[in-house]
Amino acid sequence: MTRPRRRGESGQTIAFVVGITLALLLLIGLTVDGGRILSARERALDEAQEAARVGAQQLDQAALHTRGVVIVNQADASRAVQVYLQATGDTGSVSVQGTDVQVSVQHTLGMDILSLVGIGTVTISETGIAHAAQGTVAGR
Repeated sequence: MTRPRRRGESGQTIAFVVGITLALLLLIGLTVDGGRILSARERALDEAQEAARVGAQQLDQAALHTRGVVIVNQADASRAVQVYLQATGDTGSVSVQGTDVQVSVQHTLGMDILSLVGIGTVTISETGIAHAAQGTVAGR
């Protein structure tokens, strides 16, 4: 025997199923795309640190040979960092102060599942710093 339907109850099951489906889709999107975001953040940090190391290797040869002073050549460091970042496909900025090179990397990541709910891309920014140091000298 079936229970007679009350007025206003029709369609409630459909709304419930649609709501649960959207919630599950969002949860799956957060899991999959969230993992990709964490991975991309680690990659951006690695790239920023490596780009900073590349920049810190661009020493001012004249200051090193004439005075024995370690100074990073700003123009060469900026150029080397931009070449490195161009090879990775990311964008970034470089700041050189004395022997310190700081690189900020911006990586744009397209969302696979979250794009269905309006989150198309996420931009990830990470910063790496490297310090140029003089190596050891024999006999000291």
